[in-house]
Amino acid sequence: MLVLVLLFNHSIVQSTFLTPCRPAPQTAFFSGFHPLPLDTQLLDTFTINITTTSPIFFYCSQGRHCQSGFVGVINPTINQSLSDYRARARKALESLNPGERARNVTKAGGKDSGDNDDGDGNDTDGGDQGGKKNVGVVIGGVLGGVVLMIVGIAGLVVVVVRKRGVRKGIRKEDVGRPVLKSNMAGGFV
Repeated sequence: MLVLVLLFNHSIVQSTFLTPCRPAPQTAFFSGFHPLPLDTQLLDTFTINITTTSPIFFYCSQGRHCQSGFVGVINPTINQSLSDYRARARKALESLNPGERARNVTKAGGKDSGDNDDGDGNDTDGGDQGGKKNVGVVIGGVLGGVVLMIVGIAGLVVVVVRKRGVRKGIRKEDVGRPVLKSNMAGGFV
């Protein structure tokens, strides 16, 4: 038996060596999320009953914790070590909870974006998405560029108007004062 302590809002999901950050297809364990306040004095635990000597891989499915190294292995071997599993996890495109479907559709080769296995055991998740872009990112970039261009043009207009005003002899202090006209014969009107 293995007892793991869950701090704050983490989870523990069983995985496989070849598909880190994805739930194992069968007999996978999942602790669920255990949200606790930051100032808590309580500790949550999750117990795993170990009935095999084969490697058992697991990860935290919160955000990108798996890709950041929140992974583990019970009964590691030379060929399936924690460091190798962690290196594979760093390259995973997303972390999934049990029952969740992959959000990344396919890679250029037509394989599922998280599928690391082509049979030789050396394949890793390369992150190539076949040229597909996230639409939200593209729209955000375009809108940001448009706003930047508008601000730049407005700034340029302000500079040009100020320079023309100075050339014509208009000073800031004179704005709003009455203009005096001369009639050349008798002084000012």
